[in-house]
Amino acid sequence: MDAGLRSLVRQRAGNCCEYCGIRQEHVPFPLFHIEHIIPKKHGGDDDPSNLALACHHCNFHPESTDKHYTNWRAARRLIANCQTH
Repeated sequence: MDAGLRSLVRQRAGNCCEYCGIRQEHVPFPLFHIEHIIPKKHGGDDDPSNLALACHHCNFHPESTDKHYTNWRAARRLIANCQTH
């Protein structure tokens, strides 16, 4: 994944976690990660629609991965709200 694609995902998300909605500036360390919604090992790709900006908690708690994927539409609404505030 190149720097341009990473930048696109960060801008789209407005520097908010696309799962829980927390803003990067509220969690200055560690930096948010770009992750695959559908992992590459399960057929996912690097298309922007399959990439999400995720905070450390959402990215590194595998027990919540299915919940995150299921709530993807709700997460997109959170991002829209985050960008307007």
